[in-house]
Amino acid sequence: MLPRNLSRRTMMQRLHLFPEDDFPEDILLNLTEELPQPREIPRRLNEYSQEEQEAFPTLWTP
Repeated sequence: MLPRNLSRRTMMQRLHLFPEDDFPEDILLNLTEELPQPREIPRRLNEYSQEEQEAFPTLWTP
C-alpha cells in the first residue's frame, strides 16, 4: 500500500511493473542488495530438539 500523502506521487513515478520475470538489464544493474534483517527470526517451539528444551532455564515457581 502506498501512503496517501505528498510522497505518493514520487513513489508512483519510481514504481516499475513488468508482466514477466524478465527484467531489463539496465534495471537489474541498478538494483541494490537486499536489506539485511534487523534481528534473527526466532524459532518455533517445535523446531527445538528435546535436549534444547530440557536445557532451557525454567522459571522459579514457589
